[in-house]
Amino acid sequence: MSLLRYYNLTKGVAAFPGCTGTLASGEARNVIYDEIDFDTFAYELLVRGPAMGLAAHELDNSGLLPSFVGAVQGFQARATSGALEAGTRAAVLYTNEVEATLMAASAVPATTLVRVLLDHTFTAGIVTGSVVRAGADTINGGAAAITLTPSSPLVTLRSDGVSAWVTL
Repeated sequence: MSLLRYYNLTKGVAAFPGCTGTLASGEARNVIYDEIDFDTFAYELLVRGPAMGLAAHELDNSGLLPSFVGAVQGFQARATSGALEAGTRAAVLYTNEVEATLMAASAVPATTLVRVLLDHTFTAGIVTGSVVRAGADTINGGAAAITLTPSSPLVTLRSDGVSAWVTL
């Protein structure tokens, strides 16, 4: 059996293969798969989902923390502050005050989308996260970070391929 946590990092409702119902924008849900269903449904999502704003990762046996059995291309879950890799298209911050530094806008093609979600269910109390620029890049024309909160947990950013990110 595999315990996965699904994330919808899109602005709309999403349906996941093998998951009953839909997930609202910014919603997360734990799903248990037997090995046949994992091979049928989850593997493709793990590999192809981040580019579409859909992400999943395996959880430890307690269902609380990512176990990361193998890397998931295009997806990062962060418990500590640090830089997102150039191939990241979906990221989840799951502890308080985590800061995700975007890759340089010039490191990705123009129109590349990167989605970042704050999953506040792993930590009690007031939880925030932030998305910051790399180097001299700008976010929405300035240097200010984007703060994620439980009431506003999701941001989608688009690169111009040179030096700027814009929120969508």
